[in-house]
Amino acid sequence: AADAGAINDLRAAVGRLGDNYSWRVTCRDPVSNAAVDPVPTDGMLANGTISICMKRREGTTEILLRGAKGVVKRSSKAWESFLALERGDDFAGVFIARVWQGYKGPAVQAAELAEQTKGLARRGDLYSGDLTEAGARSLLWFRGPRDGEDPIIRGAKGSAKFWLKGGQLWKSEYKVQGAIIFGGRESTNSPTITVEIKNVGSTRVDVPVVAKSSLF
Repeated sequence: AADAGAINDLRAAVGRLGDNYSWRVTCRDPVSNAAVDPVPTDGMLANGTISICMKRREGTTEILLRGAKGVVKRSSKAWESFLALERGDDFAGVFIARVWQGYKGPAVQAAELAEQTKGLARRGDLYSGDLTEAGARSLLWFRGPRDGEDPIIRGAKGSAKFWLKGGQLWKSEYKVQGAIIFGGRESTNSPTITVEIKNVGSTRVDVPVVAKSSLF
């Protein structure tokens, strides 16, 4: 049976992070026939601004988010606003804007997924359970392409684990699987997504002057 107080414990643990912390996300999918980059994604939240840094072989992508607004810097390119990217024909830029627009950070995501975890149970500082189909689907696909078309997702299922330390959320792990059919092609995905939170209360996000006009 589900622990009646588990969801309230997690809400409180997320709340204690406040709006100042850093994190690292790793995503591994060893049995998928879809390409997954195992290189971590680093993030920071401070004073209402989120900073994302993705270092890949093809270069580094930096993203700054504030509410529904966002800007991105790809390797040697200049900072570009999400609004400008959405109006253009750069598919990679449109994809970045659509995936990250409105992202609120892993703490909010954890609280939302905890609500979509069936039979959430507590064992010490570990809280775990099975995700609902909707919860699993949200981790398999973020949002559709620019024209609003969504893929077909079959057999979405998964599990969620949340670890607390000192009353704060410090780690979460989501294991999901399902088949995604999009553009006439089908891929089987089974990623394990791990989020580790650190530097609570001591994180600083610096916004370049050239990016401020698109965020504030």
